[in-house]
Amino acid sequence: MEVTAVDDVFVSDEWDYTAANEITTPSYLQIDNERRLLWLTPLAPHAWSTTPRANKLTLTAGFVATPSGNYSTAPADIVELVAMTVRHLWDQRQAQGTTSTTKEGHSTSRDQDIARAILPPQVREGLSPYVVWSRRVY
Repeated sequence: MEVTAVDDVFVSDEWDYTAANEITTPSYLQIDNERRLLWLTPLAPHAWSTTPRANKLTLTAGFVATPSGNYSTAPADIVELVAMTVRHLWDQRQAQGTTSTTKEGHSTSRDQDIARAILPPQVREGLSPYVVWSRRVY
């Protein structure tokens, strides 16, 4: 995934994300899309903090589809994983309602990880190189 713009960068061990702790000069930042890193240059007034949640940034990233439906900016493997997910959901359309039951007018869902039910294992595995968070969401 490519970072196209960095809007705000804050470094504050006290979680004080105000102007006093904002890194505002673009020359202080270097985007390395290949390695998925945002570097603070030696000119920056702060270094990245190691305190949990002390670094906050707002950025624009992702892939864009043109109005004609051309997905040329998205990696081919992502396009293929999306197609696999759509196919999986289409194949599962007849299984609707099998994870819940209705009795006496009340619907009860069985305990099931919905993300695992929606995303087939090969899709979850294919997405793993794109997960950048320390905690996987799916």
